[in-house]
Amino acid sequence: MKKLDIVLIGVLALAAAAPILIAQDTTVRSVWAAQPPKIDGASKDWEGVALSAAEKGGVQYALRNDGNNLYLLFIIGDAKLRSTIEELGLTVFIDPTGQESKDYGILFRRKRITANESIALLEKQGPVSDEQKDKMRATPFYNYYFTEVVNKKGETVPVPAGVAGPPAMFKYATEKKSLVFELMIPLKRVHPALPGLGVGPGEPLSLGLEWGGPTEEQRKAIARTKGERANITNETSTSGMGLDPNASSRGIDRIPPKYTVWTKVMIVEGN
Repeated sequence: MKKLDIVLIGVLALAAAAPILIAQDTTVRSVWAAQPPKIDGASKDWEGVALSAAEKGGVQYALRNDGNNLYLLFIIGDAKLRSTIEELGLTVFIDPTGQESKDYGILFRRKRITANESIALLEKQGPVSDEQKDKMRATPFYNYYFTEVVNKKGETVPVPAGVAGPPAMFKYATEKKSLVFELMIPLKRVHPALPGLGVGPGEPLSLGLEWGGPTEEQRKAIARTKGERANITNETSTSGMGLDPNASSRGIDRIPPKYTVWTKVMIVEGN
């Protein structure tokens, strides 16, 4: 079915192994953005900006900022490193102290939603005419790019009624076999439940970029498989039927890996 992209403002005891840490020792200086890049998941607005590389060049990223926002270009050139980023999204952890805390993060994720769900989201921002609704319903599904603040457990931090602030935005697309994420994050953090760096130009911080790991469906499959394995083990020990306790556990070791890249960043002041 046809899909359109729509940009709206807006992790078990059976967990996988610890995230694969891709450490970065150097401080990356952001580049002043005299004109903000278009958030469209394309790297064309970043020509001339040096890319920092991680995991043998399989991951690259660059940073720009103006007086209001930080702009992040994040590229996964090695398809083996994508894991489940397209299903679960990219989380950016922000620590203004320069440490590597995951107390505050922003999840950037794309969801596939129905036309009516899309209309409901738009109506939260203002009136939607019947003509516009009919036109939107002509397309069954939409891609919804959403952002939300999460805590160290990956839980969404709810936004209280009446609280509003500058939005964070993102888009991603495939470009020459690479997956390209383009993000915009406000420098100001006007509320703990809203996206924002909490630093200004001329100030340092640490950024953690994290993605991958099992989806909810994969977690449930793992849980079922472990349960079946426990039952088979119990039957083997009590009935002596000689059942292979590992027969239904194949595939458990193929849990999608989770990756984390930490880097220190210096937000630059205007030229």
